[in-house]
Amino acid sequence: VGGADVFDANGNVITIVDQLDVKTPVIITTPINLATEYRLGFEFTLNYSPYKWWKLNSNFNFFRNQTNGDFVYTNFNKVVIKQNFDNTAYSWFTRLTSKITLPYKIDWQTNMTYNGPQNNAQGRSLGVYSANLGFSKDILKDKGTLALNVQDVFNSRKRIYETNLPQLNSYSEMQWRLRQINISFTYRFNKKKSDREKPKREGGDDSDFQG
Repeated sequence: VGGADVFDANGNVITIVDQLDVKTPVIITTPINLATEYRLGFEFTLNYSPYKWWKLNSNFNFFRNQTNGDFVYTNFNKVVIKQNFDNTAYSWFTRLTSKITLPYKIDWQTNMTYNGPQNNAQGRSLGVYSANLGFSKDILKDKGTLALNVQDVFNSRKRIYETNLPQLNSYSEMQWRLRQINISFTYRFNKKKSDREKPKREGGDDSDFQG
């Protein structure tokens, strides 16, 4: 069991700005360095092994995200607009990793992650969950490893946004890649696999604090 308090301050933070062209209408999304960001949070970790063949590792983060900044631009009607991006939001995310040794020394690892919803100056991002699975078996006197990995089991690893502008509300989803299934074989010449050489299959792609 472990815990930690975290504080972080950053200047010129990249902020996603949405602008509406009322003539089309089209939403123009642009990343801009305009804000100062302060993050304060708490991290809690827990390692637990209910049986010799089953290990659990969990991580929970709760954080407060404060953003300060103004954006001045000329819109599509040639009108100078000043928009305030001051915003304070609370959110959380959690990660759970399960490692099980099956009969015949087959390793089974599951990694599950959930990112909670978070508000921003122009809308909010919705909560997202995802899971990865991995199976591996050492063969050929531990010189070879046969592995099966499934990335994003539920095909749910997406960025989901709700944008609220004065003239328009929108909903959008962004997904970098679909579910992937990989089968691999690794052979080590002149040496066996030690504990240090065992590949990590946790499959997490999330940072400690989600923006």
